[in-house]
Order: sequence, then C-alpha cells, then structure tokens
Amino acid sequence: TAAAPWAPPEPGWRIAVRGDGMYILTYADLAAAGVLAGNPDPRTFRMLYQGEEIAIQVVGESDGEFGTSDAVIFYGQERASKYSHDNIYWLTFGQGNGLRMQPRDGAPGTAATPAYYRSTLHYELNEIYVSTALGPDELERWFANVLYPPVQPTLNYDLVLEAPYSGEYVGNLRVVLFGLMEHAINPDHHVKVLLNDVEVGDIWFDGRTWYTFEAAVPQSLLRPGANRLTLTHPNDTGVGSDVIYFDWAELEYAASLSAHDDVLAFGYDVPASRKYVIEGFNHADVAVYDVSDPTHVVLVEGVDVQAS
Repeated sequence: TAAAPWAPPEPGWRIAVRGDGMYILTYADLAAAGVLAGNPDPRTFRMLYQGEEIAIQVVGESDGEFGTSDAVIFYGQERASKYSHDNIYWLTFGQGNGLRMQPRDGAPGTAATPAYYRSTLHYELNEIYVSTALGPDELERWFANVLYPPVQPTLNYDLVLEAPYSGEYVGNLRVVLFGLMEHAINPDHHVKVLLNDVEVGDIWFDGRTWYTFEAAVPQSLLRPGANRLTLTHPNDTGVGSDVIYFDWAELEYAASLSAHDDVLAFGYDVPASRKYVIEGFNHADVAVYDVSDPTHVVLVEGVDVQAS
C-alpha cells in the first residue's frame, strides 16, 4: 500500500519564506500568531521542513520561558518552482526538546586572509508569459522582456553590485535568450551584449530555440552600484523583424568582504583554513552561522569584533 501523505504537526504554525537567509521570529511575531497562548516551553520548539526537523536557535530558552527579548532563529531557503514563490516551514512544540544549532569555535587563527570571495548576482524578472516556449511541462516560462526590432531593438538593465573587489579577477556573464521566430535565412537572430557600454558578446543563432551566452568579464569593467547590461538587436539578418525573449542574466564576479545592511552571505568552493576580516557592520552584536548544511546550521562562536 502507498504511504500516507505527510500531515502538518499539531499544534503547528505555517511559516512562508521567499529567499535564502536567516529568519528571526520575535516574541511579538509568535504572540500575534497565537503560538504563546498556552505559555509553551521554548525548549520544545521544533521546526519542520518537508517533514524533517531542522536545527534552530532559540534565544533565551534555558529558563523554560519565552520572554519578550527571546527569539527563534532559523535558516530558510528559496523555493525554485513555477507554481509558487513560497517555501513552507512548520513550527511546533510540546513533543520533547527540539533540534538545536550546534556551536563551533571560530576564534581567529593564523591562516591566510582572503581579499575577496566569488559572488553571483542573478537577475530575473517574470513579466511576460510565453506558453509556446520550448521545454518540458515543469519549465518556468516567464520572461523579463522581448527584443522586437524595429519596434523595440534594445533592452537595458542595471546589475547592482554592492562592493565589487577592486583588484584583478576574471568573472563570467551568462545571458539566456529564447528565439521565437523561424525564417528561411540562416542565422536569423543577432544580439549584441554590452556591459557598461563595452561590447562583451556578439551572438548569432538560428531558429526557434533557447540560447545561452557566456563571456569572460574582467573585474576592471565593474563598478560599485549600477552596472548597465544592454541587449541590442541590430536587425541586420535580413529578416526585417524578429522576436527574441530575454529570460535572465547572471554575473559571477569577485566581491569584497564587506557587509551590506549588517548582513554578508558568502562561501568558498574549496574547504581550507581561512581568517576572514569583514568590514561594514554598524554595531558589535554580530552573529555568525555556517549554513553549508541548510538543515543543520552551525552557530560559529568566538569571533573577534573590533571597532574601526
């Protein structure tokens, strides 16, 4: 017989998130949702994701009371789905002590100090739905805009970088397009790609198909703030008019170790001992988490916070 479908916990509170990051549920949040009505023991708070318990942090739980300065902290993940933007977590209590984030010593050592980390900016707008775009049923068919020469031959977008590294590095730009029209002329699509008014790509492709463009991007081409991405159709293929949809762009670049709005999320692909020096925080109350395993987040303790 088939296994019974998973049922939400009882009692249970549904929590929706729309992006990767640390989430804080305050006393006011839980009180407004009715979680604290029966004065539950916060040591029994548990967070479930897709039926499995994840590690959380419950600030101030040791006294068995959830006070006004206490909070529940957990790591939530974005959901990649064509049907919903929300990823759902469930908070429950009363069934034994819950799973907690384990501590790890992060006191600064003598390892090398990186000057930057590799960051990726993904730019995607879901403005136009094209049901005839080729692909399987689960494919998400929303697009940002359309190149339609001679009526709309150019698209401009700002890729906003908070703190690009000022040294040498070679990044990568990816742009995904979908050519809708088919003509006897081959190739029948032509797009030029510019970044900050510098041409980084000259794309020719043919037929009703997807096309992924990639190009190396020197770090010297980037600047803090808005970096203008331009897609332009010269309309020189001989077809007279064309339709090319712009799906998304992704820029991989070197970013400085600097917090923005008191937050910095970063990582390295290759494990190694490193001493991170991070600037840009506005106060000394800094919390550090290792989210390499999103369901078993580690609380990094012993960090050194100094006024600059």
